[in-house]
Amino acid sequence: MWMMVSSNALAKEFIVDLNRPNTYAAIFESGLRPRHWIENDTSTVEVRTATSVGFKLLNWQLPPLKAVWQFEVGKNLQIYSIRGIVSEAWTKEEAVANVIALDLALGGDESTVAKMKEWIDSYPDSSVNGDTWGRKVFSQDNKISASYYFRHSMDPARPLSLSVSIGFRFPPGERGFHDGILKPPPGFEHIDISKVWPESGSPGDPPMEAMAPKRPPSPIRILPDSPVSHRSRWWWSLVFVILAVLAWVAVRRSYGSSE
Repeated sequence: MWMMVSSNALAKEFIVDLNRPNTYAAIFESGLRPRHWIENDTSTVEVRTATSVGFKLLNWQLPPLKAVWQFEVGKNLQIYSIRGIVSEAWTKEEAVANVIALDLALGGDESTVAKMKEWIDSYPDSSVNGDTWGRKVFSQDNKISASYYFRHSMDPARPLSLSVSIGFRFPPGERGFHDGILKPPPGFEHIDISKVWPESGSPGDPPMEAMAPKRPPSPIRILPDSPVSHRSRWWWSLVFVILAVLAWVAVRRSYGSSE
């Protein structure tokens, strides 16, 4: 299940403690207020407005990263997947500065940071085959994973972005979707997690279609008569006159013959 998190305190940093027994409740306990990704969602919640969120996971302390965050919740009401996507593009210098702490948190050291800097300095030559720099680590029992990978922004001046993923392995029977709409965990039933518009996730905003700019009606252009239109009009007038004369002549002949 995915859900959308909307926070008014966008400048604030939130830390989600995934070492707690109830990882779904941990989202709310951190201060985040998630909302459904789609209306009446049974699976997806999301932090649509980019928000700084960090995580405690085993002995890893993932530093806060400003991103759009998605959480997937299984039928056991536990998180089994988290993904964060940085919505703004970075320069090479910003990419290095923003990711060093994350790389170190996932077991990196001076040598891995140096290799990351080397990859970024040579970008895009270092990823001519579509490869990107990243790191993925697993718990000792391989049931939990955390990773990050650079993303191509397609902007030469600010070429890089980032995605972060956290995964939990559960028995197949616990991971599937549960019946009914996803609701807040116990203790947070009073919180509204229904989908909100627009995509920024700001409560009370009107639907996207209501916000779409209204296109003014196209003015009707009355074109001046062209020489062609004048000729056409006079041509039909002449035809009408000729037909009227012919009809009059025929009537006169008919009347004369009858005398």
